Amino acid sequence: MRTVIYIDLYFVFNFAVDVLCLHLCGLLCSKRTSPLRLCIASAFGALYACASLFLASAIINSVLALSVSFLMFFISFKENRVISNILGAIVFFSVSALFCGAYVYVISVFSYSNKKDFPDLVAYIISAFVSVLLVRYISSRSRLTPLVAEIHFLGNAVKVEAIVDSANFLTEPISAKGVAVLSLDACGKLLKDDITIFTSSTVYEEISENVSGRIRYVNIKTATGSRVTACLRADKITVFKGKKAESFDLYFTASDVIEGTSAQCLLPSKINLKI
Repeated sequence: MRTVIYIDLYFVFNFAVDVLCLHLCGLLCSKRTSPLRLCIASAFGALYACASLFLASAIINSVLALSVSFLMFFISFKENRVISNILGAIVFFSVSALFCGAYVYVISVFSYSNKKDFPDLVAYIISAFVSVLLVRYISSRSRLTPLVAEIHFLGNAVKVEAIVDSANFLTEPISAKGVAVLSLDACGKLLKDDITIFTSSTVYEEISENVSGRIRYVNIKTATGSRVTACLRADKITVFKGKKAESFDLYFTASDVIEGTSAQCLLPSKINLKI
């Protein structure tokens, strides 16, 4: 008996499955993408699925499947780091294997009159469910890793625990760059002897020349009204999440409002963290 495959239907089916699996992969890896990128990646995967029908070698097919998974993840989510794309491709490949394997197994079991393999089907579904939960648990655990900010300023550096503050909309008015809010203790380690003058007055004649050249003013709106406060341009602010790091060009200011909290640095809400 000869099997007939309609290549157009085969393409449409694989395209739909790839869209679903990429969407599930994005949920598991906490990644966002646009519908256009998702469709382009899925079309690429569907074309490979059609081409694989003409490849007899299982080894070549396996290598190409992994490579295509890598490219599909990159097209969908545009990760800059190679390791992120590799890990994402593994998750996508696993999701695809679980979904397609379960689909084929269901069809095969219920296509035959012999139902003795039904317990195997239940075991397969349970293992797939546990695998998805495990990946979801691992991906959610990574988000609990605390952020650490390292601020460099005029040869001094301080490393503190940080959070992205959704209420911090402070920006330097000329450059429109965000402003991080540091605790007085952290800011004092950067400014040394200038910290008292910087935080106690709006007149900075007595402050050192190097520091005064970095001062800019930002407007802060509070429940009691608006006030102008000084901020300083950092040489570099690097944010760490575990072993990953990303650097930003930001300003910083000092405040005693965050004293007593676990974080000593409130990063601006406009910061685009990709770690």
